[in-house]
Amino acid sequence: SYPGTIGGGAVLTFSPRRGRCGTAAMAAPSREAEPASSLGDLTRVDFPILDQEFDGNKLVYFDNGATSQKPSHVMKALDDYYRFYNSNVHRGIHALSAKATDAYESARRKVANFINAADSREIIFTRNATEAINLVAYSWGLSNLKQGDEVNPPSSPADTSCSTCQS
Repeated sequence: SYPGTIGGGAVLTFSPRRGRCGTAAMAAPSREAEPASSLGDLTRVDFPILDQEFDGNKLVYFDNGATSQKPSHVMKALDDYYRFYNSNVHRGIHALSAKATDAYESARRKVANFINAADSREIIFTRNATEAINLVAYSWGLSNLKQGDEVNPPSSPADTSCSTCQS
């Protein structure tokens, strides 16, 4: 048994801010006899961290809201970025900055094309889902709310999904 694990390998977390416990990860019995044919099995091979076993069972990670695991191709892209492109985007006049800006704008065009956006300028990159949700909520609020209006967001376990609504 590992520190923080219970029985079948569940890692329990406690958030004093939220005042509740949650299951972050657990080890689940695997079906080694069956061929890897389900979408889960086919996807799992792209995530090296999931190769780990706890108490003889494969790791199953559930705390994706806090930290999502990265597939191999994302880790390779990040490694390539830090090795070959790491520079200011849209701010430098040197060759490396121009190379980074070109790669950034190329990614923006690819996303625009993938989702059928009318223009790549419609694509905004944010650090995470919470920042994106807050950006949309704040922008909408500036255009649609006036003095004295109240916003009553639904209470849910995902209490960080709209921190703008609480300010």
